[in-house]
Amino acid sequence: MSPTSRAVLGWISTIAAFFVFLTYIVAMGMASALVTSTQLASDLMSSSGRPALGAFYIYSRDTAFHVPVSLWLLTSVCILIFATCFAAGLRSRDEFFSSLKKLSKAGRITSSSNWLVAMPLISCGLYVVVLIVTSILELGGIPPGSLCDPTINQCPTQARLFAGLAYAPVGEELAYRIITPLGLVIPIRIFWRRLITNQGPSTSKFLSITGLSLLSPERAKRKTR
Repeated sequence: MSPTSRAVLGWISTIAAFFVFLTYIVAMGMASALVTSTQLASDLMSSSGRPALGAFYIYSRDTAFHVPVSLWLLTSVCILIFATCFAAGLRSRDEFFSSLKKLSKAGRITSSSNWLVAMPLISCGLYVVVLIVTSILELGGIPPGSLCDPTINQCPTQARLFAGLAYAPVGEELAYRIITPLGLVIPIRIFWRRLITNQGPSTSKFLSITGLSLLSPERAKRKTR
């Protein structure tokens, strides 16, 4: 790729990443306003539900919360989690604006790129794939599906849909990292290496890495190097 083409691609990628970054801020601001000063807030406060918890990649009524939870409380906690992760993401790896500057020059993301620079480009790519697949299905006469079908089940209220949308990313992380063995891959590797070579961290450090691997696998990996 010529330097000119790389520079053009870099600036296009930088503008796209920064635009998506701004949409994150707008989305969190709108979500906060919706749960505090609209009719939706009242609907959330008057509704409760049992959020699903995935266990071994399976979602069922048996793995849901056993106690009904206020949808307003659930949504508010999820928004707070998003804001906390967003703030942490700004400082992860290379700092956000530093990564944007490197992207504008290199024209591509690297393993050291800030998460808030890399993920928007990846998510945009996935969105394009979804649009293409949906278009192909529609051309073939295959319905891509909808949120609900009134002829089969009663459609959920807007409050339940909003709470479900807020909880979905958090629930997915719980299901695929904490509740399933996926979060234990790093501790198992350490334990196996200790059995084979009789070398490894102390028991206290091993327990610390085990807990950290459930919350931040990347930091846990760095501690094992």
